[in-house]
Amino acid sequence: KRFRNEHKKMDFSDLLEELSTIEGLERIRFTSPHPLHMDDKFLEVFANNPKVCKSMHMPLQSGSSEILKAMKRGYTKEWYLNRALKLRELCPNVSIST
Repeated sequence: KRFRNEHKKMDFSDLLEELSTIEGLERIRFTSPHPLHMDDKFLEVFANNPKVCKSMHMPLQSGSSEILKAMKRGYTKEWYLNRALKLRELCPNVSIST
């Protein structure tokens, strides 16, 4: 998804970075990003932004790529696992739940 401010289109990663510039806003916490929105840019912003709480709830619909396809989720179990491993690589102390 894209968000807009008055000057440009923003993706969720851009929005997190923009929020972190707000003076007095010390912690940014969100829950359950859609797995398809967890691209490398998002994971890097999540890991490197000190205001973002290092807790990630990754909703797991099924451990079967066949079932995920039937559910039209748009990702495979391998892709999901890759995202979790990449997140752990970038942010070793992250708390991951599902």
